[in-house]
Amino acid sequence: EDQEVVNNQELRDSVSSPWDEFRNHPGQVARLKWDLLQDFYQDVVRVNGVQLIMLAELPQVDKKARKKLFKEATQDDGSQYNGEVTRLLYNYLVSAATLTDHCRYVMKDYGGTDYYKEYEQKVSEFSKLPESAFIKDLRNYFAHHKIPSIGLSIGDIEFSDDEFRHEALIYTSDLDDSTKWSAASKKYIEDNFPHVYTAGLVKTHLGALSVLYAWIFSNFEHLHGQDHDESLKIKERILRS
Repeated sequence: EDQEVVNNQELRDSVSSPWDEFRNHPGQVARLKWDLLQDFYQDVVRVNGVQLIMLAELPQVDKKARKKLFKEATQDDGSQYNGEVTRLLYNYLVSAATLTDHCRYVMKDYGGTDYYKEYEQKVSEFSKLPESAFIKDLRNYFAHHKIPSIGLSIGDIEFSDDEFRHEALIYTSDLDDSTKWSAASKKYIEDNFPHVYTAGLVKTHLGALSVLYAWIFSNFEHLHGQDHDESLKIKERILRS
């Protein structure tokens, strides 16, 4: 076993390069962590949220789609629309929870600092939003207990947009009490009974999430600007050699 460790170290040494100094520099280590977090937020969470909002609002903004969905809803085999909304809702709930976990991991590096204290305060403010509490608990409900009922508020296809909202909705009346809902979530369900419009819920949550993460990412330069600049000087030196 000891010989294997030695051989592995020799292998790593044999493939080392001047770029190791650049990659292992604190400025680049921090840059990679933050870039991965930012990419996940922008390319996964935001994309999932925008796709869900667009699909949930499709019957409202597209009368042709509304007619098609109205026809499907009256047939015996039902509509595939609800299934697609369910899929995108699950993607958004899970990715938002994953983002929270990964951000918490990255922020542990700053424990005890003024930045971390401000980060905790802003997360606490975000968590107090009724939509934030409900989204968090709905993810747990979805993942561990029961698939929430998705419906389509479609009404008469000739109703004008001012008269009726043709949108996907979540039936809060079908969310049972056999799982642990926080007090804030219970209040949200009571205030949005018997259903909540999916697009409005996600718009509010994603909007607040965007404000929080814009603040988080804006602090990289303050926290790591000097180290990052030093790592770029190493890169320039390697390229000139």
